[in-house]
Amino acid sequence: MKKWIVALAVALALSYAHAEAQTGLVTVDASNLVNSSGDPLSGATVSFAPVNSSGDPLSYRIDGKGQSIDSAVTAEVSGGAFSVVIADTSLTSPVNVCFKVSVTDNSTGASLLGPGYSCVQPAYSNSWCTAGICNFDNYTPNGVPGALVSAPTFQ
Repeated sequence: MKKWIVALAVALALSYAHAEAQTGLVTVDASNLVNSSGDPLSGATVSFAPVNSSGDPLSYRIDGKGQSIDSAVTAEVSGGAFSVVIADTSLTSPVNVCFKVSVTDNSTGASLLGPGYSCVQPAYSNSWCTAGICNFDNYTPNGVPGALVSAPTFQ
């Protein structure tokens, strides 16, 4: 009897996970958005704006939901934490929509993420997303850092 109950529980869990994958949406959250000293950010807004691979604003279709306008999805950052629900980019049409991510100081309007990230693509399952939950703390930007400058050596 116990084996049957365990099998039923596993089947229900798998069907729930499959149903979640079909929503066309993922949750992107963070709990450690910090400055270079490691202090959590507060009083800021994070923005996920849909763009094409050239960085131009883009309307698109969300799988299972319909048409999406090109406006950004935003959230307040408090104590280094935020959460937004956006499209699963592996299921959009056109496929693999990009999201330009920026973080803005609410009091000064200054960009806190430099030029931002030009093409973030959350998906139900990728290197920083699991089962439709994308942990932005684990996101690795594709940007190339500047050249390492080393001091001259003397002999």
